[in-house]
Amino acid sequence: MLRQGADIELGNGMSNDDTSTGAERATNTAYMRRWRSDEVNRVRERARRAAAYRERKSRAVRKNHENSPAEPIGRICAICRTRPSIGQVFRLRLCNSSSSGFEEVLIPYCGKC
Repeated sequence: MLRQGADIELGNGMSNDDTSTGAERATNTAYMRRWRSDEVNRVRERARRAAAYRERKSRAVRKNHENSPAEPIGRICAICRTRPSIGQVFRLRLCNSSSSGFEEVLIPYCGKC
């Protein structure tokens, strides 16, 4: 017994829903074009996206602020930001002033990362 709504495979490799899918897709596309062409909907969508962007941005800032250590960066490891640093290591940083495109910088390191 077939499930209700199950696709039936036809001999030519197409299912019984392939014919209606094109018409539904065309209807959905036409609807969204009409919806997007309405100025009220465009303004509302732009405001919604701006609000969502601000919320995401503030959430990221709050998350970084909550996880940031109270100590200055020189006293803790710059990689894990949890353990105290025991030394410094050289890392390469991109720069435009150097002929190679990189410059060496010293960062604090805990020795375990």
